[in-house]
Amino acid sequence: MEEIKDIKNKVEQVLEYSQGVTDLDLTGLIDRWYDAKKFFIDAFGGELIYESPNKMTFHMSEENKKAKLDNFISSLYNNLELYALSRYLLTRSVDEFFSNTVAEEYVYNDEVIPKGMKLLRSFKFFINDEQLLFQVQQLASAIIAEDKVEGYPCISVHPLDYLSISENNYNWRSCHALDGDYKAGNLSYMCDKSTIICYIKGEDDNTILPRFPDTVPWNSKKWRMLFFLADEHNALYAGRQYPFILDNAMYIFRDILFRLLNYQPYRWSEWHNDKLDRYQYKDGSGEYMEFNHSQAQIPMGGKFYNEYDLITDVEGSRHYDDLLYSSYYTPYYSWRTSSREPIHFTLGSKVRCICCDDKPPVDNEMVCQRCGEKHHIFKPYVICDCCGIEIPEDEAYYIKGGEVPVCEDCFVTEVYSCQMCGATYYRNEMIYDATNRRWLCPSCVIAWNNQARNEGNSN
Repeated sequence: MEEIKDIKNKVEQVLEYSQGVTDLDLTGLIDRWYDAKKFFIDAFGGELIYESPNKMTFHMSEENKKAKLDNFISSLYNNLELYALSRYLLTRSVDEFFSNTVAEEYVYNDEVIPKGMKLLRSFKFFINDEQLLFQVQQLASAIIAEDKVEGYPCISVHPLDYLSISENNYNWRSCHALDGDYKAGNLSYMCDKSTIICYIKGEDDNTILPRFPDTVPWNSKKWRMLFFLADEHNALYAGRQYPFILDNAMYIFRDILFRLLNYQPYRWSEWHNDKLDRYQYKDGSGEYMEFNHSQAQIPMGGKFYNEYDLITDVEGSRHYDDLLYSSYYTPYYSWRTSSREPIHFTLGSKVRCICCDDKPPVDNEMVCQRCGEKHHIFKPYVICDCCGIEIPEDEAYYIKGGEVPVCEDCFVTEVYSCQMCGATYYRNEMIYDATNRRWLCPSCVIAWNNQARNEGNSN
């Protein structure tokens, strides 16, 4: 296995480069990672990455290919106003498009497009502008090329693969990129006991990724998916595939993982993605029980599980949970058919600041407020004395002699200005001088009363 100190050094370089901070304290992070992933490391024979020795070819699912073609036709129609070409492509099948071959003769403006012609070449019958024709053909060619993904399947628990979960040179990204909204979630997955990374890499595993420094070349992922192993190792969830769905990828990677873990695939169910909103009784009564959306039931291992009871996100984990919250993906799962143990998944781990390894990071960041201020990533923040929210120090309003900060909303609704000295106080601290029809602060009330008494005594 790669030396822990070397791993820590590389992780430090990546985080310093991508997050713009120095003086990192990563000892705790690396220790938590190793403890969490030791089961997998041992199963992998002491290695952090299993790489298949054989290059494999994968193809997009029929669903994805159809969606790609539909989006292409829609773009031609709505954006480029190529109406005739759009109608022509609507007569072609998905297989015809991706094989780039005209399957049936087509007549347009008394010209015959012959069977067997390259489909992309047939675009010339519909586009007279040579530059536009070239651009449309290039776009279609790029879509067709996506159908065939070649590379080496890898299964990994390496820290750098968690950091590069959405860093690649293949023109795709997700919210877990190192500048994304859920970048801190990479640290969450790194230190849990559930999450494994599956990906396909190309020939060159020594590339410079977008938010990695030149000193740390790493594997660029043509495609990736996360596997989540249940607490009792009796079920498996497959996360969303990026950047597209590949046929049979879930089975191929599951078989590789099971071989590494010494599990027998025949003792596990097929992949399912059922989620029930309603269950009808089989007694002929026609009665059914109905669940609301937040209580959808997952039939797994001969039982019904409320999905929010089945899957627990650790508090403070900061990852985006596709299994519970994705509007684009209905998760697939498989279970050990011989197991009688209840099934439960614990996803993620509590994320700590990469600088102090103590405080939780600020939202969308990997560092806490204190360390962010120290490294000039954040403006200094203060707490509104009135409502308790955090506000940038230079955006606060200071009252009571400039010592008490409040936010703008509270300043407008809860603060009055003394009409004698101009000082600002909470309105419930101000006193109304009915004689002179003005609001006075406590200090001015005392001063005014003293003045009135002195004037009375002199008279």
